[in-house]
Amino acid sequence: MVAVMTKRLRKRLALAATLVVAAGVYFGFVFPTGEFMAERTQLQSAQGELQALERTNKQLQATVGRYESPTFLDKLAREEFGLIRPGEFSYQIMPGSSLYVPPSGKGSSPAPLPG
Repeated sequence: MVAVMTKRLRKRLALAATLVVAAGVYFGFVFPTGEFMAERTQLQSAQGELQALERTNKQLQATVGRYESPTFLDKLAREEFGLIRPGEFSYQIMPGSSLYVPPSGKGSSPAPLPG
């Protein structure tokens, strides 16, 4: 009877050791691999966002570069705000005039100047 108990005990111990080893393999290799994959996905997402932000940053730097150009600022001041330099004269053709061209540039061409 003692021999039967030791066989059962050995089987139980072997089963317990197998379960412990299986749990160790799972927590040592399988579980961290899942976390690694999740972190890798997050890293790829963050890298995509970084690339998008770098493209936006380059576009903004190009815009800043344009606004630092005196030629661009002069053109912007004249076309958008109607500013002139000292000593220059500004003429405006009113909408009722035959010389008037709508701001979109479409429509009839201006009439020839008299004379």
